Amino acid sequence: MRTRSLAGVFSGIVSAVLASSTAVIGCGGATAGGPADAGTADGNPSDGGTSLPPLFDEATFTCSAPLAEVLTNLNPDTPIDYVELRSQTFHHVTDEPAREGDLGVGPGGGTGPLLPTESVATQGTPCKAATNRDACLQGLAAQRIEKGQGWDRDRWGKFPPYRRLFLVYTRGDEVGTAVNPQELAAFLGTVDTLEEARLLMTTQLYDLTCTTTPFKSGWRRNDDGSWEILLAGDDCGNPEQLRVEITADGVVTLVDRRTIDAGSVCGRRPEGLVTSGAHHSGAAHSLGAWLAEAAHLEAASVVAFRRLEGELLALGAPRALVRAARRSRADEIRHARAMTLLAHRFGATPPRVEVDALPPRSPFAIALENAVEGCVRESYGALVAEYQARTARDPELRGVLQRIARDEARHAALAHEVAAWLEPRLDDEQRAAIARARAEALEDLRVAVLQPPSADVATLAGMPQPREARALLDAMDRAILSRAA
Repeated sequence: MRTRSLAGVFSGIVSAVLASSTAVIGCGGATAGGPADAGTADGNPSDGGTSLPPLFDEATFTCSAPLAEVLTNLNPDTPIDYVELRSQTFHHVTDEPAREGDLGVGPGGGTGPLLPTESVATQGTPCKAATNRDACLQGLAAQRIEKGQGWDRDRWGKFPPYRRLFLVYTRGDEVGTAVNPQELAAFLGTVDTLEEARLLMTTQLYDLTCTTTPFKSGWRRNDDGSWEILLAGDDCGNPEQLRVEITADGVVTLVDRRTIDAGSVCGRRPEGLVTSGAHHSGAAHSLGAWLAEAAHLEAASVVAFRRLEGELLALGAPRALVRAARRSRADEIRHARAMTLLAHRFGATPPRVEVDALPPRSPFAIALENAVEGCVRESYGALVAEYQARTARDPELRGVLQRIARDEARHAALAHEVAAWLEPRLDDEQRAAIARARAEALEDLRVAVLQPPSADVATLAGMPQPREARALLDAMDRAILSRAA
């Protein structure tokens, strides 16, 4: 399916839905159908899919707000005078400390001065017990980290600039550092306070806030001295609850995850994508959180298209398909950068992108992912982007969405072109399995779009309300998917 023809189809669908809708587009209110639009598929009221039964032991976890600053109540084996959590900027290509003039964005290797470190949190008095306080203070100020040291502050997909954390402290005349999770655990010794457990969690980008809905968060200490912490966050806009264990000797492990399907629609997600959604504070469906998750999925799509390019090349696909996958990857890099800047504007930081390495995949596995993530989800995502490009009230966001919508129509066309080339090379049983998966993905979306967006996401970002979203999806099915089947 050619890009121009698919973009025209999307434009026509959106025009028809906007013309026929009796809702006040972009105002975040109810559609003409009333509250039942946010209900179940049969029109009965529902909770919007935003609740799950509590964990069997949830009552044993407690959370008291406001939480203490993360560097308070530290009890290292050897007492200290001062402790500081620092952030340092690195270049996204070379992984070297960033210098003025490139800000981690250019090709790297500049000759300007190194960017200064940033103090994130402090506790105590620097060099309080030093015999030569001036020399101690100079040594403290000079502490930096090098390539491969520190742990991520908000690094995701290595888009510029990215920052890494490390710990510095003074103990008498000693100026010390902890530049990796193991050194941090050794510095703390036995993890005997909640703040020590929380500090160790920063090495995995986990952050605790006290919440009760849609999930409870909190902590408890076990008889063996370990800590268990429930974290509430979101995964691609879907509310999520994580259970993290911190052993007495400082090992941090994710032991459980529960996620509610709250209707968030994402683009092409690569197989092996590891979500890390407990890093946001505030409402999971705020505009900032929505933008952060959108940026995260755009960055994940970079990996998806890089993988697709290599697989198409290995399969001997036409050069045009390989080039289109390469161009799509470059598009997604731009999209991720733009959405990240917008997320930062609204006070949110995208989670990092982690994708597990995969062994070489069969043509069937490639075609199956392409059918679900490309032909269905990415096509619908492109259609929604076209809708948002016309209805978003925020001028900056609308401009970004207009550019994204054009690119995403081309990506969706690529998915259908890959399907047209690859699926005929499979056997009848495999093609039947792909058809079933495509149909199931479409039905999953029919349920997902029943969840209305928050008011600011509907107003400023132009996300469709359930009635319009269902109309968009049904029209896409009739115009594209049913014909492909």
